[in-house]
Amino acid sequence: MRLRVADILRAGADQFLASHTVPTVVHRAVRAIRACRTAALGGHAGLCDAGHISVWYNACRHRSCPRCAFQRVQRWLERQARILLGCAHHHVVFTIPHELNPLWQLNQAVLGELLFASARDALFTLAANPRVGRHVVL
Repeated sequence: MRLRVADILRAGADQFLASHTVPTVVHRAVRAIRACRTAALGGHAGLCDAGHISVWYNACRHRSCPRCAFQRVQRWLERQARILLGCAHHHVVFTIPHELNPLWQLNQAVLGELLFASARDALFTLAANPRVGRHVVL
């Protein structure tokens, strides 16, 4: 039997969540993943022609659940592969200092907009500079 994320969360999430401050969305995700495909969410049974009864527990269908989101993630990856650029390109990552993480957790929408606006402005400035040209190193 394989170890799953839900098994790890069932074993130690309560202690961690009790001793750390995490956003409500994290609490919801942990609860959903822990309950996924267990009796807590109910289930359904099927009877085959031979008289064998099979029971399946319901899924949580949470977007963070590895078991529930697997197919959706696979379809997303296939769509992304179809729209990738047919030429050389670079992946650019913009981050914030770790010291700002607590502030980020409390203001994700506002700070997300600021980060993307700053990243866009920085890239446009570099792209418009003829001295930088195509040899941009960030």
